Amino acid sequence: PRNYHELCNMFNDIFRKAPVYGDLGPPVYMIMARIMNTQAGFSAFTKQSLNFHFKKLFDTWGLFLSSKDSRNVLVADQFDDKHYGWLSERAKSAMVKHYNGRTFEEVFICDERSPYHGFTSYDDFFNRRFRDRDIDRPVVGGIDDTTLISAACESLSYNVSHNVQSLDTLFIKGEAYSL
Repeated sequence: PRNYHELCNMFNDIFRKAPVYGDLGPPVYMIMARIMNTQAGFSAFTKQSLNFHFKKLFDTWGLFLSSKDSRNVLVADQFDDKHYGWLSERAKSAMVKHYNGRTFEEVFICDERSPYHGFTSYDDFFNRRFRDRDIDRPVVGGIDDTTLISAACESLSYNVSHNVQSLDTLFIKGEAYSL
């Protein structure tokens, strides 16, 4: 964005819909990456006053993503040459790539005969449950070990770090992040 008016318009567009499969990355991050990955941007995002307003934006978006209105992306459709519904064969195949030839429906609790595979919202889909957590999502140290931060959903662990501080810069695939 060239100015804050463009930024607000971009946010307005993002916060009215759920992400689709095929986006390069999380929609808000894709807009904010150039801003956040500068010294000034990093400094700005350590300010409680700015984060207070971003939290309000994300809370509002979260309400939408938890609503039935967000399910329009939980379909088998192809929207354009790069974007697909999360229940398309392309998306489902990618999500179970590391599950030894098993299907999405075999790995995750869902009902393929129901609309949207039975998911009540985008958030419900995004936080889908494994049919057999001990096989498909084992946690080293056990689920009750609060000293671990584990990879989300069916993601793969990328790196192990110790004694991470809340303002440390973490690099994942060449991108800077912080807790």
